[in-house]
Amino acid sequence: MSIDISTTNQATHVATINELIGFTPKDALVVLSPTTPRAVAVIPLEDLDPERIGEALEVALSLWKPAIPRDVVTVYFSGLPEASFRHLDDALRVQYDAYSIRNTGTFYIAPQDATGASTGALVAPASGSARERAQEAHNAAEPDFSEYLRGLDHAHYGGLVPASIVGAAARCLAVIEMRDMACVLMTGTELPQECIDGIKPLDATVAGLAMDRIVDPELAWKPSEGLATHVELLTALVAHMPPEACAPARTLLGLAAWWSGDNTLALDHLHYALKADPDYRLARLVTATIHMVVEPGWLAASATSHASSPQR
Repeated sequence: MSIDISTTNQATHVATINELIGFTPKDALVVLSPTTPRAVAVIPLEDLDPERIGEALEVALSLWKPAIPRDVVTVYFSGLPEASFRHLDDALRVQYDAYSIRNTGTFYIAPQDATGASTGALVAPASGSARERAQEAHNAAEPDFSEYLRGLDHAHYGGLVPASIVGAAARCLAVIEMRDMACVLMTGTELPQECIDGIKPLDATVAGLAMDRIVDPELAWKPSEGLATHVELLTALVAHMPPEACAPARTLLGLAAWWSGDNTLALDHLHYALKADPDYRLARLVTATIHMVVEPGWLAASATSHASSPQR
């Protein structure tokens, strides 16, 4: 199979690229290997800075070693005129030359040629009174991870999560360590009881193992049925809390979507997370991972072996 992007059918190009990387880029530079076929890099065009774009491409290409493609196609997804990108050519050419890569063509796709944005991350707000109760509980609560576990219990059995528990759970996720504990549980990895009780901090080995089960093809787990319970609770948090308080919940929802293989939904949630807090580090990290066209471990491993699943 190969990519033919030399025709004028932009809608076909958009559909092909969407299939390759799992989402339709917006204001981005996409570098494709036309014969693999696979996306080599997806680089946001936030400031059109040649130095930053050149560095981003260098990082992306380094991840391809030793299987760096010999030929690539360069595609700009942007509503800006083609002349706006001329000053980037030298920066791209430097990186292509450094890796002995031949750019076989440069193409431009305007927003009207692309499909509309996904609305999968839109969450209907809870009633005004429920939001008020959640905010009151959030303001009154001390960070306590047991509140997140209580929320999971309600979500697991299919009932509505009480607003008071939603607010308290949101309060605990505002603490980075407790957010990471929730992330560990999302993967199906057990948390030591001493950690849950707040007696001992989250061990870096446990946190690292959980992330390996998401990212590392050799240790990868597929998402278990239990992930849906976390998504249910996190969605309730988004519905009850003001947007500016939802960076942790939105980030975990984005991580869950990416792990499940839905890049479009993941980027939508992460967009909301970074809108709430532009400096939220985990949201920026997961967003960059998707733009680097890195797949979750179980998908990366599926070509050669079946990823194992947690036993609970």
